[in-house]
Amino acid sequence: MAENLLMSASVEVLLQKIFSVTTENINLVFGGPQEISCLMENWFSRSSEETNVVQDIRQELEKLKGSLSNIQAVSQDNLRLQDKAVIVTLWLQKLSDLADDADNALAEFGYQILQHEVEMLNQEKPKVSLFSCHSDKKAFRQEMMPKARGISNKLEMINKEVKDFLASEKYGATTASFPQVDVVQEVGFLIADLKITENEEKTSIENFWSIIKEKAGVSDEIAIGLEDIGRHIAEKCQGLSLAANLLGGLLQNKRRDFWLSILESEVLDKEDVISAILKLCFENLPSPFLKRCFAFCSMFPRNSVIERDQLVQLWMAEGFIDPGLGISVMEEIGNQYFDTLLQNSLLEIVSKDNFNKVTHCKMHNLVYDFAYSLSSFESITFCESDQDDIRQIQHLALESFTEETMKIAKEKARYLRTLFLKNNLPDNNLLNLNFLHVLNLCDADIAELPASIGKLRHLEHLDLSRTKIKSIPDSACNLYKLKTLRIIGCESLKELPKDFKNLLCLRHLHFYYDEFFSMPYEFGRLSHLQTLPIYNVGEKCGPPIGELKHLKDLKGKLEIRNLDLVKDKKEAEQANLFGKPNLQELELRWIYFLREGPNNDENVLEGLEPYHNLKSLRIEYFKGDRFPSWVMKMSVKGGSLPLNNLVEIKLQRCTRCKEIPTLGSLPLLQNLEILELSKVSCFGSWFYSANRSDTNTSETQATESFFPALKSLTINNMPSLLDWKGPEEISASYEAKTFHSLERLFLRWSPKLMTAPSHFPALKVLRVESIKSSSPLESICNSKLTTLTSLHVEDVQELTSLPDELLENNTNLSHLCIIKCHSLTHIVPHMSGCSAVLQELVIKECGALQEFPPEIYSLKSLKRLEVSYCPSIKLFPNLNGQGGFPSLQSLKVFICQGLISVPSEVLESCKSLQSLRVTDCENLIEFSPNFQQMSNISFMEITSCPKLNTMPKGFGALSNLADLEMGPLSNSMEFETFQTCFTGLQQLSSLVSLFLVGQHHWNSLPEELQHLTALKEMTLYDFGIEVLPDWIGNLSSIQKLGIFNCRKLESFPSREIMEGLKNLEKLEVEDCNLLARKWMLQNEPDSEWFKVSHIKKVILDFEEVSDPIIWNMIHRMMEKRMQKRNNEEKKKKKKTKKTKKKTNSSTSTS
Repeated sequence: MAENLLMSASVEVLLQKIFSVTTENINLVFGGPQEISCLMENWFSRSSEETNVVQDIRQELEKLKGSLSNIQAVSQDNLRLQDKAVIVTLWLQKLSDLADDADNALAEFGYQILQHEVEMLNQEKPKVSLFSCHSDKKAFRQEMMPKARGISNKLEMINKEVKDFLASEKYGATTASFPQVDVVQEVGFLIADLKITENEEKTSIENFWSIIKEKAGVSDEIAIGLEDIGRHIAEKCQGLSLAANLLGGLLQNKRRDFWLSILESEVLDKEDVISAILKLCFENLPSPFLKRCFAFCSMFPRNSVIERDQLVQLWMAEGFIDPGLGISVMEEIGNQYFDTLLQNSLLEIVSKDNFNKVTHCKMHNLVYDFAYSLSSFESITFCESDQDDIRQIQHLALESFTEETMKIAKEKARYLRTLFLKNNLPDNNLLNLNFLHVLNLCDADIAELPASIGKLRHLEHLDLSRTKIKSIPDSACNLYKLKTLRIIGCESLKELPKDFKNLLCLRHLHFYYDEFFSMPYEFGRLSHLQTLPIYNVGEKCGPPIGELKHLKDLKGKLEIRNLDLVKDKKEAEQANLFGKPNLQELELRWIYFLREGPNNDENVLEGLEPYHNLKSLRIEYFKGDRFPSWVMKMSVKGGSLPLNNLVEIKLQRCTRCKEIPTLGSLPLLQNLEILELSKVSCFGSWFYSANRSDTNTSETQATESFFPALKSLTINNMPSLLDWKGPEEISASYEAKTFHSLERLFLRWSPKLMTAPSHFPALKVLRVESIKSSSPLESICNSKLTTLTSLHVEDVQELTSLPDELLENNTNLSHLCIIKCHSLTHIVPHMSGCSAVLQELVIKECGALQEFPPEIYSLKSLKRLEVSYCPSIKLFPNLNGQGGFPSLQSLKVFICQGLISVPSEVLESCKSLQSLRVTDCENLIEFSPNFQQMSNISFMEITSCPKLNTMPKGFGALSNLADLEMGPLSNSMEFETFQTCFTGLQQLSSLVSLFLVGQHHWNSLPEELQHLTALKEMTLYDFGIEVLPDWIGNLSSIQKLGIFNCRKLESFPSREIMEGLKNLEKLEVEDCNLLARKWMLQNEPDSEWFKVSHIKKVILDFEEVSDPIIWNMIHRMMEKRMQKRNNEEKKKKKKTKKTKKKTNSSTSTS
C-alpha cells in the first residue's frame, strides 16, 4: 500500500512539474493527478483483497503494478519535459481513461460477488464459494482475463511511449514520432482564469494577526516570536479577512522558518493575493484524495448550505476516501478530511449540534470560484450553459436534460460517475448510465422512480429526498453496492420494498420521520448499517425489535418507536443496545395514547439499557409507575452503570411516574428537560444525589457539586409539583456548588408550585409561566441574582410586583416581559436604579396596573415598548425635565381602554422611533405630537380611537414613512381637521401603503393623496364620496386598490383614466351598494364594469369576477357593442346629412 501511495504522490508531483512552465498554476486547474492516483489505488488495494481466489488475474494485476512502477521511475526526470507539456497531457488523459476502465472492470467483479452472496442468503442453503464450481471459475476467468490483459497492454504501451519520449529527449532526438498538436488548442480547456475581482472584507492589522494566531493554534508564549512575521504578512495581504483565515490554517503547527518562507515568498506579492494563497493552500493539502474531496464541493450550487454527513457519504461513493486505510473506517477518514478543510478555512462553519460538532458548512464565494475552476474540466454544474470539451466529463449537475447534456450522458456514459438532477429523469437515459456512482434527485419534480433504476448496478449513493414518490421500485433492491439511501421528506412514501434486505452494503439510511413508516422484514441483514434515525417496531407487519441486535455498527442517533409492541424485558434485550458503543443519541418512545391490557413498560425499559458512551437520552410516553434502576441511578457512583457522558436528557409525558431520577452528579449534563410528569410532586434531595446521609465527610462535601455543567433546565406541565427543594436540604454547604453553570431556566405550567431554590449564580434567561404563587419567582429573583439578561413572567396570578432590587442588581437585563399577571399593580416597587441596558419592555394583560412610574424615563437604552390589554392605565407620566426615550424604535399601545393621554413631549422625545402603533384606545383624547423631528418613522398606525379629536402634525417631515394606517377616529371630527394632518404629504416619496378610514359624512378624499406617485397599495373605508376623483389616475404606481363600505359611491372615473393605472392588478370593492347596482348594468357601454374590465383581478363583495376567459368574453362583447353603436351613430349621421342634402337640393330647384 505504501508503494501505491508513493506512486500516487509521484504522479501528482509529475503533473505539477510538467505544467509549471506552461502556466504558473496549470497543475491546479487540471485537477487530474489526484483523480488518477485515487483510481489506481482503488484498483490495487481493492483488487488484491477481492481477487485472491483467482491467481491468474492476480498475476495480470502485478504486471499493471510493474508498468506503473516504471512510469513512476521515469517521471522523476522532468527537466526535459517542460516544453512538451501537451504530449504528457495527452498521456495523462490516456492514463485517466485507462484508470476508469480498470475501475469499471473491478466494479463488475465486485458486483458479481455481491450478487452471489445475496442469492446464497435468499436460498437459505449452506453458503458456498463463488468459485467452488469449476464452470463458474472458468466463466469468470473468460470474462475477466481479457479485460485485465487489455488494460495491462494499454498501460505498457503508454509506458513505452513515455520512456521513448524521454530517451529521445535525453539524446537530443526529435519528437517527430509523436503527433503534432496545437498547444493552445489542446490545453486550452485546462486553463482557467483564477483572477478574482470581488471586493473582499478587510480588517485591521491587529485583528488580522489575532485571526492568524487563533487559526494557527499559536499559544501566547510562542506568539511573541511570531508576531512581527504575522503583522508583516497582514500588511502584505492588505488586511483581507479571508487571507488571514486561509493563512492561519496553512501555518497551523508550523515552525518559524515556514512562517518566514511564507512572508518572503512571491505569493504575497501577487496582485491577486487571495487566488495565490488559495493555490498555495491547495498544494499543501496532505493527500490527493483530500484535494479531490475539496474540488467536489463545487458540485453544489453557490452559497449552498452543505450537510456534513451528506458530503462525507458522497465522497465515499465517489471513491475519494483512501481505501488503503480500511473500508470499515471510511466515515472516520471522511470526517477527518472534513475537519481538515474546516481548519484550512476552505469550508466555513454554518451550524453545530448540541455536542459542539459541526453539522453544516458552506464555501466562501471566492473559495467556491477556486474549487469550481479546479473541477470545471470534468464537471458540468448548474451554473454552466455549455461545455466545449466533454472528454473528461465525469460529473453532471443539471436542472433538466437538454439535447447537449443527453449527448454527453450517452457519449461519456462509461465514465460518468455523478448526476445531480432537478427535474424528471427519462427512463431510457438510465439505461446508459451503467457505471453511475451517485444519483441525486433531491427536490426533483418527480412522483415516480423508473423501474430501470435497478440497472444502475454500481450506484452507491441515491438521494430522493423531498420528492413526491409514493414507492421505490422493487428493482432498486438489485443495487447491491448501494451505501447511502436518502429519502428525507418523502411524505407520500410509507414503506420500503420487500427485498430491501438485499442491500447488504447499505451503511446509511436517512428517511422521513413517520411513526407509521413500515420497516421491512429481516432488517437485521443490513449488518453494515451505521445511520438509522428511526426504527418502528412492527406487530403484524414489520420487524420485531430483535432485528436491531445485528446492527452493531449503528452510530449517531437512534429513535425506537412503538415500544408498546415489545412484550417484556427479554424481548427488549434482544435489541442489544448495550452492544452499540457508537450510538450518541437514543430516543425511546412508546405510543402516546392510553392502551388496554397489562403494562410492562418498566420491564421493557429495563431491557433497553444503553452503552455508557451515550450523549443524549430521551424517554417519551413511558407509562410505567417508576423508572428502572439504570435510569434512576444513571449518575450514582456504584450504580449499575453510570451514564457519565450524557450531555442532554429529556423525560416527557411519563404520566405515572412519581419520582424523577437522580441526575445531579452527571458531570457533562448541559441540557435537561422534564415535561409532563403529571404525578411528580417534589424535587427533593434524590434529584441531586441518591446516597446522601449524615455519615458524609466534610471532605466529600467540600469537593462534590451538583449539576456542574448544566446550562439549560426546563420544567414544564407538572400539575402536581408542589416543592422544588434546593441542595441545602442535603447540606447547607452544597448550595453554593449547585447550578453554578445554569444560564437558562424555564418553569412553565406548574400551577401548584410553592418553592424553588434561591441560588443561580450564572442565570441569564428566566421564564416563569402559569404558576399561581409568586414565591418561586421571588425565591429565584432574590438579591443574590445579578446575571439576568432576559426575564419573561406570564400568568403568575399572585404577583403584585417584581422583587424590589431585581432591576437594580441585574445591570445587564435587556429584555423584560410581563403578561397576564392580573394582580400586578407595579412593575417594581421602586424603579430607581433600573437597568441602564434594558432594551425591550412588554406589558400585556395586566388589568390592575394603573400607571408607569416617572422613573421609566431613565430607560435610556429602551428600543421597544409595548403596552397591550391594560385597561386601568390612564396616563403616561409627564417628562418633568427627564430625557424621555431617545433610543426607542418601536412603540405599541393596544387596547388600553382607560388611556386618556399620551403627552406630545413624550412622543417627540423619541428621536429614533421607527414604528408607532396606537390602536383600540376608546377613551384616548390627547394625541397630537409634531413629527418634525421624527423622520425615522417608517410605519404608523393610529386606528380605532373613537374619542380622538386632534390630529398629529408634521407628516411631511416623515421622509422614511412607508406604511400609514389612519382611522376611524371621532365621529365629531370635521373633514378639514382630518385633512390638515396630510399637509406636505406630497413629499413622502417612500410611502407605498396607505389605509384610511373616514366618516360617512365626509364627501371628499384628502387631495394631497394625488401626489403619492410611489404608492402601491391604497385602502379606503367608510368615506361618503359619490365619485372616485379623477386625480386617482395620478397614482401611477398603484398595484392594489380597495374600496370598502363607501355607501354613496356610484361610479369610477372614466375608462381612459382607469386604463391609465398601468400597474393596477387588483381591485376589491365591498359594501358599496350603489356602485354594485350600476356594476350589473353590463349591457351598457358606460357601465362601471366596462371601466374596470381590463384589470387582472377584480373582487366584488367577496366574489372574484376576474376569470380571464369570462373577462375576455365580456370585454370583447363590450368592445363590439361599443363599435356597433358607434357605427350605427355614424350611419345615422350620414343618413341625416344625405337627407339634408336632398332637402336643400329640392328647395333650390323649386
